[in-house]
Amino acid sequence: MNKSEFLTRLPVIAGVAALVGIAGCSTSGGSPNSYSVPSAATPFNTWQAVTPGQTINATGVSHQVTYAAGSDGNIQISGSGFLSTGGANFVGVYDNSANLTLLTLQSSLGFNVTFDKSNGDTIAGMGAMPGFIGATSSNNRNTAMLADPIANGWSYQSYGVWITGLGVGGTQGGISYGNPSTVVPLAGQATFTGTASAIYVNPIGVPALATANMTANVDFGALTVQWGTSNTVLANSAVAKNVTSTVAAPQLNANGLLTISGTQFAGAAQTNNNNLTGQAGGQFYGPNASEIGGIFGLRGNGVESLRGAFGGKAQ
Repeated sequence: MNKSEFLTRLPVIAGVAALVGIAGCSTSGGSPNSYSVPSAATPFNTWQAVTPGQTINATGVSHQVTYAAGSDGNIQISGSGFLSTGGANFVGVYDNSANLTLLTLQSSLGFNVTFDKSNGDTIAGMGAMPGFIGATSSNNRNTAMLADPIANGWSYQSYGVWITGLGVGGTQGGISYGNPSTVVPLAGQATFTGTASAIYVNPIGVPALATANMTANVDFGALTVQWGTSNTVLANSAVAKNVTSTVAAPQLNANGLLTISGTQFAGAAQTNNNNLTGQAGGQFYGPNASEIGGIFGLRGNGVESLRGAFGGKAQ
C-alpha cells in the first residue's frame, strides 16, 4: 500500500447492502437470536493480545445455507444461500495455556454451532492441512475448519467454515471475523495474500473440506478488488478430525472482480472454468486496512457447490 496516499474512506455500509440475499432467498438453520455472546467476552483487538483464560468476541460477516440429506447421507437439497454485511460472531474461550478450548460460530441469521472440549468435542491442529484448526463434535455430526491466525502471521482477522448435521441434514457456511477497519485509503494499491477454505459438495452430494491460496489485488482509487484463489486441494473427509490426506482440485480455483463501498466490498465470482457461479464479499480489517477477509458462495447444477471464507494481509 502506498502509505503516502493514505487519505481515508469512511464506512458506507448501504453500498454493499445488496450482499444480503444476493445468492437467493435466505433460510436459517437454527433459531434466530438463540445464542447470546457471553457478557464476560472481551471485544477482539488483535490475536497477539489474547491472553490465557480469556474469552473473546470478534465480529464479522457470514454466508449460510441449509441442506437436506437423503437415506444414503448425501446432500440432496441445498438452499440458495445468504451472504451478509455484518452481524456474525466468533466467540473463543482460551484455557490457561492460551489454547482454544471452546468456540462458537454465529451466523448473521442467528444460527450458531459450538464446539467444547469439555463435552468431548475435538479442537486441534490439522496436520494434513497446516495453518488450520479443526473442530469436530463428539458425535461427528458437526465440524468446522478455522484458519490459525498466529500460524498465518495475521493480527486483525481470521475466518472459518462449518457444516452441521452430516449425514442427516443441517447447515453449512463460512464466516470472516476480526477487528473491522473503520476507514480505508482513498487512493493507492495493495496486494493481499493469504488462504481460503470451503465446504465443497460434489455433483452427487458428497461434501469435503477444501483449502486454497488467496490473492486480492486492491485498487482503492478505482474501488476494485480483483480476488482469486489458486492451488485448491480437497481433503479426504468432510470431518475435520478425520482429514489425513489431500488431492489437487484446480477445477475449484475461483476469481471475481469485486467493488469497494465504504470499508466493505462485494461482487460476482465464479470458478475459473465457470462451472460454479455466485457471489463473494467481505471487508477490510485493522488500522489502515492492513488485512482483508470475506466469504463466498458458488453453485453449479444440482447440489454441487463451493461455500467458504478467506483472509489475508497486505504485502
